[in-house]
Amino acid sequence: MAVARTGKFGKVSVNTAVTLISAQDDNRTNIILFNEGADDCRIGTTNAVTAGGANDGILLQAGASLSLNNFASIYAITASGSTTISYISNQII
Repeated sequence: MAVARTGKFGKVSVNTAVTLISAQDDNRTNIILFNEGADDCRIGTTNAVTAGGANDGILLQAGASLSLNNFASIYAITASGSTTISYISNQII
């Protein structure tokens, strides 16, 4: 039996308020994030992620990419300024 595959992609503007990049998806196998903007941001799997606090997420520098193999929600925040995160994810349906 063949496995059907699909994907999602998009862009999200991120600033100093926690922003949802991609909601939890139990069918997602991986997601690739790319920071298109000029400002660094922090990536986390809850809306408690911070940029400069006890819950600092993974640093995603301007011009960098990050691949995650999970199905949890993905959030981002900047310490100052704003940036654009583009993403593409793979899913099994």
